[in-house]
Amino acid sequence: MIKKVLHTHPKAFIVCFALILSSCSDDVETPKVVTITEFSPSIGIVGETVIVTGTNFSTTASDNVVKFNGATATVTEATATQLTLTVPADATSGKITVTTNGNTIESTSDFTVPAPTLAGFNPAIAGTGVPVTITGTNFSSSAENNIIKINGVAASITSASPTQLIATVPAGASTGSITVDVGANKATSANTIEICNNAELMMGGVSILNQPNATSYALSMKIINLGSVPVDVTKILIQNYASTDEVLGNDVASGGYFLTQGPTALLPGQSYSMVNYMFNVGSGKNTTTHPYAVITMSVPGGSITECHTEDNIVFKHFN
Repeated sequence: MIKKVLHTHPKAFIVCFALILSSCSDDVETPKVVTITEFSPSIGIVGETVIVTGTNFSTTASDNVVKFNGATATVTEATATQLTLTVPADATSGKITVTTNGNTIESTSDFTVPAPTLAGFNPAIAGTGVPVTITGTNFSSSAENNIIKINGVAASITSASPTQLIATVPAGASTGSITVDVGANKATSANTIEICNNAELMMGGVSILNQPNATSYALSMKIINLGSVPVDVTKILIQNYASTDEVLGNDVASGGYFLTQGPTALLPGQSYSMVNYMFNVGSGKNTTTHPYAVITMSVPGGSITECHTEDNIVFKHFN
């Protein structure tokens, strides 16, 4: 048998090899350069939304890794030119970086995470379960992004805005400073809040209206229990008169009316309002010896134990 051998021309082999190389090189894509052109806003607190614009981002949100000074953020939306994300809880001021397909780019300017400030709080004395309103700046509008502690004990937050937080005094809290943590930043109150483990009554909006009958008047006011234990409001005494000398000497007459219409258990943080509560003056509201109505916030003999009693008397002139 005769075998026939076919010979390939050397030039044809070279051309074929070149074509193969050319075809392989076309299949390898050159990585696209990721850029950051800007981000907005440039200042923000934990939980706020930030939009980063640039080029060559992945359109799959999870394929973009964005960090605020090293703290990883959650990307919620993504296009090739824009990323929408949330400032992470541990963010601090610094550069923003974006990593996509193994390429990392850093912003030329810093993103600022402002620290919270604590301007004040109200009330200054409160018991377990009583709400406290804290005012300041740079709080998170999401309650979970703020941490409030009263002398080191964490309090639950019921309301949050950038300038106001409302928290409930927790069990185990003691007298001390209030701190507010927003992410990695902290603010501490200049004053201390006093924790009351007894009752603590406060009056507000006290007014007395003269009635056509010269021997009667109508009382309106609100009573708030800021302490830690319930109070029987029906045992609070309303004096029906006091002389000028008694007012000046802070020595109240013993006669008066109990608030029999009030609740028998005013709980911590609760309030009781009365409008036009009628009382008789007795000897006449325009007499020189008894020109004042007096409201006392405790039972004669001190059977309502309070943390403070110096603000338990209000004098109102009848004229």
